[in-house]
Amino acid sequence: MNCPYEQDRNKFMQDSLLDADRNLQYHMLDSSTWVLHKAKVKNLKVLVKGPKNEYEMCLVSAEKFYEFLISEKGQKLIANFGVKQFGEPIYYPWEKK
Repeated sequence: MNCPYEQDRNKFMQDSLLDADRNLQYHMLDSSTWVLHKAKVKNLKVLVKGPKNEYEMCLVSAEKFYEFLISEKGQKLIANFGVKQFGEPIYYPWEKK
């Protein structure tokens, strides 16, 4: 990059987040990574929040697992994943359209 305020780190999200915190730089990341690691960050705060993390799944020969994931029970499991440990969800259920 040629921008003085931008740096490609070529590291995983957590490592680059912690580098940005130490160096007092801005950092762009997904909401799940923030929820998982915000307790380790001392100098940064969320300024802008984008849309919730949505993960696409691709399953091959896993019809029962797929049916479970899209069921009410599976969606509830996804919605509550991380809440007990981190105080907020890490993933969000599928919003049926």
